[in-house]
Amino acid sequence: MKMFLLGPLLFPAIAFAAVTRLSSQGGSVDTLAVGKPSFIKIRGKGEPAKGQLQIDGKKATGTFEFNVATLDTGIDLRNEHMREKYLQVKEYPTAKLEIKNLELKEEFSVAKAKVADTPFEGELTLHGVTKPVSGRFRVGEQRDVTAAFKIKLSDFQIDIPKYLGVTVADEVTIDVKVAELKEVK
Repeated sequence: MKMFLLGPLLFPAIAFAAVTRLSSQGGSVDTLAVGKPSFIKIRGKGEPAKGQLQIDGKKATGTFEFNVATLDTGIDLRNEHMREKYLQVKEYPTAKLEIKNLELKEEFSVAKAKVADTPFEGELTLHGVTKPVSGRFRVGEQRDVTAAFKIKLSDFQIDIPKYLGVTVADEVTIDVKVAELKEVK
């Protein structure tokens, strides 16, 4: 009888946090490359990234994949050069963002999903090369999500685009936007 009463003191209860899995719904992948001269801004927009975010208490991880061939800059010839010559989409059709370290400020709740601008660390696989990335992560009141980060094209063995005297800067800003995260049961 004494052992039964002392059991909880000797073997403390192990707390298990519920893991929440959220799937991406809608959105887009947006890019911004600044040209030289710097007043030239080349914006690209692609179809939504597909993936999931897994939240365990205050820690989140996730993987999102993007079809690189859907990236559209609004000019057909520029799209053709970008896809065929620089991104080589036939050989490297997808990009993958893995969020490996995202520390939330408070416990996540599907009912109250808002997450303030929070730093994250992860890896991006692009053009057959995987490199660490870091950026900012945010969840809005409608469970809309943005993971924003910058990369250097040269880090991913992508030649710096040049055309008719305009050269794109090595650094490109990427925003992975998800219209809504839905809970996966």
